[in-house]
Amino acid sequence: MKRAIGYLRQSTTKQQSLPAQKQAIELLAPKHNIQNIQYISDKQSGRTDNRTGYQQVTERIQQRQCDVLCCYRLNR
Repeated sequence: MKRAIGYLRQSTTKQQSLPAQKQAIELLAPKHNIQNIQYISDKQSGRTDNRTGYQQVTERIQQRQCDVLCCYRLNR
């Protein structure tokens, strides 16, 4: 089974909410045989990489604890 992380980020109230991003990922995941997604989120600007959730995601990828990274948009 693939180990998946869903990364959610919202920096302004005008952008898609975190629950809406999660819902979009969950709708597409079965089409790609992705199950049991562990979600990590940030609620701040993407201008810096110094975000708690982003750091958690990159650490898990570097430690090979993740096979698939799911996100609502690539700029998230």
